[in-house]
Amino acid sequence: MSGAAELFSLGGKVAILTGASSGIGARSARRFAAIGAAVGVAGRRREGLERLAAAHAEVVGVACGGGGDSAGEGR
Repeated sequence: MSGAAELFSLGGKVAILTGASSGIGARSARRFAAIGAAVGVAGRRREGLERLAAAHAEVVGVACGGGGDSAGEGR
C-alpha cells in the first residue's frame, strides 16, 4: 500500500456494513475491502450481497434479511 491507502489502512480490522446489496452500501463495502478490512455485509437483496462477496475475498460474511419497517408499530 502507498499514499492515502497507507494512511487509512484498515488491515486487521473488521467492518460491518448494512445496506450493502447496492448503492452507497456496496461502494462502501468495496472501499473498506480495498483498504484492508475484513468486511461483513448485510442487506435485503441476497443477489447483490452474493455478487459483492464473489468479487472480493475480503468479504467474509453475508447476512440477508427480509424487508421490514424499523420504525416499529404505531409510527
